[in-house]
Amino acid sequence: LDQRTQETTMTYHVFGGYTCGEVVCGDCGHHSRNYQSMIDVPVEVSARGAPSIEASFKANFVDVETLDGNNKYKCGRCDAYVRATKGSKIHVSPNVLVVPLKRFQIGRFSKI
Repeated sequence: LDQRTQETTMTYHVFGGYTCGEVVCGDCGHHSRNYQSMIDVPVEVSARGAPSIEASFKANFVDVETLDGNNKYKCGRCDAYVRATKGSKIHVSPNVLVVPLKRFQIGRFSKI
């Protein structure tokens, strides 16, 4: 089934929601938004990264990332590579939120 058809199933009505990724141009202030359906919100909890679920949610859905240097954003309005901020928010929350915990260290095959 294609993505739009899957979103009409009972599973998506119960567990489905939408996230909104947004990039804001530092020069002209243009907002570029991308909406994506989700069925769960995977959370990385590790000793090196976010030590708790709350810290991981903050890192994923509150904090913004600055795109600059070699990682500049090409603004659609300015038509140039510019400094920008990038973030993600939960746009439509699901009726039942599923939060799988990613508890594995990268490069190692052991649980934390």
